[in-house]
Amino acid sequence: METVWHWAEGTWRPGSGMLDSRDSLWRRGLALVETVRTGPEGAPLWSWHRERLAGGLARLGWPAALPEGLPEVAAPAALRLVASWSPERPAVTLRAHLRPLPAPPPWPALAYPPLAACPPPAPLHGLKTLSHSLAAGEDPAPWYDRVLANPRGEVMETLRHNLFWTDREGRVFTPSLETGCVAGVGRRWALARLRAWSIAVAEVATAPPDPEDIAECWLTNALSGPVPVGALGHHPLDPGRARLGPALAGGWPPAQR
Repeated sequence: METVWHWAEGTWRPGSGMLDSRDSLWRRGLALVETVRTGPEGAPLWSWHRERLAGGLARLGWPAALPEGLPEVAAPAALRLVASWSPERPAVTLRAHLRPLPAPPPWPALAYPPLAACPPPAPLHGLKTLSHSLAAGEDPAPWYDRVLANPRGEVMETLRHNLFWTDREGRVFTPSLETGCVAGVGRRWALARLRAWSIAVAEVATAPPDPEDIAECWLTNALSGPVPVGALGHHPLDPGRARLGPALAGGWPPAQR
């Protein structure tokens, strides 16, 4: 059985509380979501998740007093926070769902070329919503994940991750937020790490690159961290050429901030 808490009167309480039937945003998959890696020693990137959630709530004009901390857990886990609201309520409803941490396979293959997808409209553009989580639940078998492109044909992200790649000259790329990709916490961590190593990253709005031109590719999210990719569609990527993805993965999970 899934462990659930809800935020009420300044504390985390067991159970889901009452889901208001007036909450049409929840039913339409437009609740905001943060999926946090946590454990007995805390959630090292919670401040970034909280900052993103607060920014999304402010953009939408949803009234909320967010908690400073998270429910305590006994083992490393994924904690999915879901924030929803209806205009008839005085404040946002916030729930926390405890789930096992995912375990990506080594050097997974991605479905490629990208599948066309439509990012959510403004003001949800770039925010992680319940509709993202529902889409991430789609089974991309036999692939580990599926690369997505926006209606303009620009590579955007995957169902569950942000995307990075290097070309054969060693230049590093990631889709820009203007493509409609989610501003992922794992993406932010990888960008900060690369820049700390004095490695420039070009945030681009571009057509999907030809796999022949890619030296290495990796995924990021806030649960699995960096995941080096072994193939784009039926085009294998040589693990011997992969340098940055494995180096980033070696620094994950981050220490408590």
